[in-house]
Amino acid sequence: MIEDTSQGGETSYVSNIYQDNPQNGLILVDVGAFGRQGSNTYGLLKNGWTGLLIDANPDRIPIINNEFKNLQYKLVNCAIGSSNGSATLYVRGSVGSSSLIPSWETKYGTEKTTEVQVVPLDSVLTENNIPYNFDLLSIDAEGMDKIIFENLMASKYLPKTIITEVTSYGSDEEMKSLFNSYGYAFMKRFEEGNPHGNAIFKLKNNQLTCFYNDWHLGDCLWTTIYFNLILGHNDIDIVFYCNPAYHTELKELLLPEYKSRVAFKSNTECDKSKSINTH
Repeated sequence: MIEDTSQGGETSYVSNIYQDNPQNGLILVDVGAFGRQGSNTYGLLKNGWTGLLIDANPDRIPIINNEFKNLQYKLVNCAIGSSNGSATLYVRGSVGSSSLIPSWETKYGTEKTTEVQVVPLDSVLTENNIPYNFDLLSIDAEGMDKIIFENLMASKYLPKTIITEVTSYGSDEEMKSLFNSYGYAFMKRFEEGNPHGNAIFKLKNNQLTCFYNDWHLGDCLWTTIYFNLILGHNDIDIVFYCNPAYHTELKELLLPEYKSRVAFKSNTECDKSKSINTH
């Protein structure tokens, strides 16, 4: 049986999703790794997964290294944000509540502040050779989850499964709608009623991904019109990578009943050799 140190059984749930896969071939990324207590990924790593762990708080780095000793992981000490730079990390008096957001969990008080490096998640993934369709992304970034997710969706990366904390998305329904717009199906809400509980999403299996780096607006217009025919005769969703300058105009070409089934993403960093496929 897998060792589950997660907040609400997330580790066991993910393990069941991938129970038919060889565990030593699976890759995870944990943003806000913190340590073994409450970890969504510790038990998976102990079960043979390989991981990239990311944490903004320099004080947590030796703790993580000690608690995850002998497991297959690489640890990066930085905060994840929208762009490269630096920011103030507010280290709260409650375990696991430190945040880049000054107003986050202020009821616990601020023990100290520290300046930390901020890097977009896709940059960290590229630097560490993480495959574009890695198996699991766990985000627990104390109010930054939505920003991190939306920025990642503008890159080439499409993790197969995502765990994230509900509270930074506004509400459960807003969160589900956002993930659905990017081709992710809602799987489970953990700890119902707890705004700091997690939810898990899985990339839809019946999803078509299309990408052409050198397409002009005219080509994209005709393709988007064709999507209406495809969607009308097939139970699939579509992710279309193209020039972001075209997105608004292209969305208007979709029939109203199909708008939620097509996600438009930027082609800026996509690898053309991996771009036309089905999941």
